[in-house]
Amino acid sequence: MNWFDYLSLLSWQNCKITRKDFINLQSQDIQSPENLISIVSVLETKEYLISHKYWWKKAEKDYKYCQKRNYQLLTPNHPVYPNQFLDFFENTPIFLVLGELPFQNNFLPITFVGSRKADELVLNWMDFYLPSLIKEKQICIVSGGARGIDQKAHKIAIRSQKPTLCFLPSGLDHLYPNSLNTIKTAILDNGGAFISSFPPWTDMRKSYFHIRNSFMSAYSALVVILQAQLRSGTMLTAKKSLDFGVPLAVLPGPALSVNWTGNLQLIYDGAYLIRDNIDLSLLIESLSVTKPFYIDRV
Repeated sequence: MNWFDYLSLLSWQNCKITRKDFINLQSQDIQSPENLISIVSVLETKEYLISHKYWWKKAEKDYKYCQKRNYQLLTPNHPVYPNQFLDFFENTPIFLVLGELPFQNNFLPITFVGSRKADELVLNWMDFYLPSLIKEKQICIVSGGARGIDQKAHKIAIRSQKPTLCFLPSGLDHLYPNSLNTIKTAILDNGGAFISSFPPWTDMRKSYFHIRNSFMSAYSALVVILQAQLRSGTMLTAKKSLDFGVPLAVLPGPALSVNWTGNLQLIYDGAYLIRDNIDLSLLIESLSVTKPFYIDRV
C-alpha cells in the first residue's frame, strides 16, 4: 500500500481530496501516514485527521478488503488514470475496478446509452450496426448497466468478443441492477470491467445515478444517445457530456413518439445526427478521436 492509496482512501471516510493534495504528495517526503496531514489542502480534511489519529488503520483495512476481492484501486498515480477526471471534478474521484484495467489494449471508449424501456426499433438498430463498428474502430463500449439499451450495448460487445466497461451507481459488492450478474462473467472473460466510484459495500441510491452518469460522460471520447425521453437519466448524461465538452451523437426517431423527444431536442440543439455505423465511423474520424490520453501523472 503506497501513500497515494492512503490519501485516496480518505475519500471513503467522507474527506475531500483535491488534485493539489496529490501534487503536494509528490513533492514531499512522507515517512508515515500521520505525516499526510501536512499535504492536505482542505481544512475539514485536516481537522478530520487531527481528530481521528488512527484514520490510516481504517484505510489499511479497506485496502485489504479490496485486495481479497480482486478489486483494483484506480488512483491519480495509476498509469491509466485519465487526465479528464482531474480536470472536470473539484474533488478527485477514486475508483475501484473489477476486471481488466481500462484501455489496457488501447480500445477507444465510447458511451452508448438510452432508455430502460427501449423500442424494438432501436434494439434492432443496435444489433445491425454496432458489431461492425466496434470491430472496425476497436471500440470499447462504455455504458451504465441499466436494463434496456445499456445492457443491450454490453451484450453486443460480449457477442463481438470485445471489452465493455460498466459504470455502477453502487459498490462492486452490489451490482445494480441485479440482472448484471447474468453477464458478469462474460464481461470479465472478454477483457471488460465493472467500475465504481463508491466503496465496495455501497448499495444503490437514486442520487448515485447522477454521479455515475457524470463519470461515464467524462470517461468517454464520444457519447452516443440512442433513445431518450425529454426528462430522463439519459438526458442528464447528455447534459454532462456537453458540460465537459465531450462530443455528442444522437440517433433520430419518430417525431410523434414521446419516447424520442430527448433525441429530437438534442439534434435540434446541434448534436451530431447519426443514421448508421458509417455515420458514426466518419464522425469518429472527423473529430480526430483516436485513443484516450493520460497525464504523465498528477
